Amino acid sequence: MKNFSSNTIISYIDGDKMIKREQYLKEIRKFMDKPVIKVFPLSFKEFIKFSKIQNPQKIYTTEEYFEQYLKFGGLPAIHNFSQDKTSIYQYLTDIYNSVLLKDVISRNNIRDIELLERVILFIFFDNIGNTFSAKKISDFLKNQGRKLSTETVYNYLKALENAYIISKVQRYDIKGKSILETQEKFYLLDLGLKHSQLGYRANDIAGHLENIIYLELLRRKYNVNIGKLKTKEIDFIGQRENEKLYIQVTYLLASDDTVEREFAPLKDIKDNYPKYVLSMDNLTKFNINGIERKKIIDFLLEQ
Repeated sequence: MKNFSSNTIISYIDGDKMIKREQYLKEIRKFMDKPVIKVFPLSFKEFIKFSKIQNPQKIYTTEEYFEQYLKFGGLPAIHNFSQDKTSIYQYLTDIYNSVLLKDVISRNNIRDIELLERVILFIFFDNIGNTFSAKKISDFLKNQGRKLSTETVYNYLKALENAYIISKVQRYDIKGKSILETQEKFYLLDLGLKHSQLGYRANDIAGHLENIIYLELLRRKYNVNIGKLKTKEIDFIGQRENEKLYIQVTYLLASDDTVEREFAPLKDIKDNYPKYVLSMDNLTKFNINGIERKKIIDFLLEQ
């Protein structure tokens, strides 16, 4: 804590000496009228700037920087390793193990570490960007011959959220204008942590791209939900003050069927807020019924 004139800046850093949540909440209530700044891993634009400063002798194309961003994530210290994959993943593994041991296992008195790791792998492997519930994880483990109650799975997920490993996104019924309490999605606060444990899996690209856009919306101070309109799903609804936008994320618009699938949910939304389909295609900008198609990289570099 440091005083600047009449202003007070209070900084809490999660890590080795993590402040207990109860103490943190008690302390923060004293300053509820003060702004709280959330700090995220680097944005793609910041990632490029860091890379150019730390490794000025190595300049890449924007697409090459984005590939690195996908594989290594956005923790600033990875730029100390000159793009050396082995060193970066070892650093990220050390971070992951430290957070898992101290901020998840020790803090929550978790005894069955192997079951916790199975829950994490369930999220890491195939479920980034997919809706699921604590019950689905419990049923999955039961099919593997391991028993874990739905309540315990929920507690594990909450512990991972509190440690800033994952972030929960709830569904929003657009027609009913209400939050739905089931079938949420979970995204990672940094993709590099996943890749340090499993290696980079190119087949997971769709979920990775969604994850990156989700974090970017949070950085831009949007409240983010998944949209539900009858049987259709919109990847993200972003809201802040009087603004709102709708986003669909896909890897490539490779066929007319894909274009129809991605644009169709947005066509059914009867309001005038901006609507985007984001993809990695090297296509010129176009729009269908006012829905704008943008390249993901361009969207990330806008702000």
